[in-house]
Amino acid sequence: GQLTGRYGIDPEDAATLAEYGFDPDTFDRLRASLLDGTPADRRLDRNRIAGALVEPLRADDVAPLPEAGSPRHRDLAEEGSAAIAAGEVAVLLLAGGMATRFGGGVKALAEVLDGLSFVDAKLADVRRVSRSVHAAAGRAAEVTVSTIDKKTGKIDLEGGTTYAADAAAVPLWLMTSFRSDAALRRWAVGAARAAGATRAAGPDVGFAPQSVSMRLRPDGGLFRCDGRVSLYAPGHGDVGWALRRSGLLDDFAAGGGKHVFVGNVDNVAATLDPAVIGAHRRLGRPLTCEIAAGSEVGGAPWRVDGKPQIVEAFRLPRGAAGAGFAADPAAAVYVNTNSLVADVEVLAADHPLSWFEVHKQVDGADVVQFERLVGELSAFVDTTMLLVERDGDEGRFQPVKDPAELERRRPQIERILRARRRVD
Repeated sequence: GQLTGRYGIDPEDAATLAEYGFDPDTFDRLRASLLDGTPADRRLDRNRIAGALVEPLRADDVAPLPEAGSPRHRDLAEEGSAAIAAGEVAVLLLAGGMATRFGGGVKALAEVLDGLSFVDAKLADVRRVSRSVHAAAGRAAEVTVSTIDKKTGKIDLEGGTTYAADAAAVPLWLMTSFRSDAALRRWAVGAARAAGATRAAGPDVGFAPQSVSMRLRPDGGLFRCDGRVSLYAPGHGDVGWALRRSGLLDDFAAGGGKHVFVGNVDNVAATLDPAVIGAHRRLGRPLTCEIAAGSEVGGAPWRVDGKPQIVEAFRLPRGAAGAGFAADPAAAVYVNTNSLVADVEVLAADHPLSWFEVHKQVDGADVVQFERLVGELSAFVDTTMLLVERDGDEGRFQPVKDPAELERRRPQIERILRARRRVD
């Protein structure tokens, strides 16, 4: 009721805001920044890094993941497998998006291959890795792991392999949004029911809903459609907040959990790789960000005052060398894949991530929303920039934003998943 009166909004919208942890004080502070008389183009300069030297990475800032099959890769994979088998690793999927370009619905539930949704592929991956690491540890009975039926391409939830009760399955968590949460909870119930599963059978699927906010007009007023405010999820920078609020992170840490592998649900090539976990542990920094060769506009690793960080293109300082920026954005040779491994302490801390002003169009109208980005965690903790392959059997970066991109990438995605025995 307080939100209804405070903002003059529909009670149903107010209930959604309250359920998903809307913070009115933060909202009011950000809204006030639109009302201080600063022109929009000048306001967007607030998003940019100021007072720091931004440079390309140096060679020794990049840690290439060793080639698969090499002794170093096997060594890292053994270390990562041991951590996974010990219950020290969880997986968090960023699954708040909607499939507006795929005909509607929840993006995680859209098909990436025939009969196989993005989230089904991720579930199959976690189950496959759980099975392999526990089999290697010589454990048996108790935890069921299922694979994908080679004829239908769907998850075979009836069969599977079991392992020991002391070798817990990898926790699988979904960071959902107010739009995707209900549908993905139904999916999880259906997957468990199809498996005849109990809580101990297969990965625990946990939910960490992200927050919600209201879009604004450029003049700071609430943006409304047919009299109702327009709600949105404010970016994947909610990861730590959502995990803390859900209780999942505390429970995981209390049980000996140490690392969380985070990735976009639509990048199914970013499978849970024991070698990546091993590299994170061996290199000893609290955060590892996967990067790949490329120069697409978006997030990329840069040196900021000598410290490797993930920086979005819109945050780069204006101007050339001598004006706080030592290279043109087009000079970026790596891209951020948005896959990362974080120690639980990184996500448990309330790092003051920036709220970035973002301008969009909704129903033909100009709107403003404020978002946070998970890659900015690299500004607060020492970070390993782990260079991974994009394509080929070892490729780990095949993002899918729309059906046309999926058509282009599908052969590569299928090749990658077959090579890793995620599909037959």
